[in-house]
Amino acid sequence: MKRVSLIGLAMIAFLLSAIAHAGMTDFRTIEAAKEAYAAKQFKKSAALFAKVPKQTHQKFYDLGNAYYKSGAYDKAIKAYKKAKGEGVDEAHRLHNLGNAYFKQNRLDEAIKAYESALKIREDADTRHNLELAKKRKKQQQKKRKKQQK
Repeated sequence: MKRVSLIGLAMIAFLLSAIAHAGMTDFRTIEAAKEAYAAKQFKKSAALFAKVPKQTHQKFYDLGNAYYKSGAYDKAIKAYKKAKGEGVDEAHRLHNLGNAYFKQNRLDEAIKAYESALKIREDADTRHNLELAKKRKKQQQKKRKKQQK
């Protein structure tokens, strides 16, 4: 009976060690991703953030930022949508989501994201981007009407 207990204790110790190692590995990967982002190596940063197995809202927000900066707007949008939740500034998340939509010329979605961000908190940059999106939408509508005539 003691043998089983010792084996059980050894397994518990091994599992705790593995968990601690995984946490340390995640921490190192996150730090490397942040360093790559700061060095403007956005594709590398996104690849590192994507490797982190822990599924946190902050991870997805950071991943969205790296994808956005690397020009991968579809991936940025998906990441920003997953980032909604505790630990992430919702107004910033929506602002960034709006920017990704804007880059794809998905103006209705950009406008909606900016307006939602402004309901949470007034922000000059978000207000400016909202006005740009509305202006571009009007220009496109005018252009379409002109082409139809």
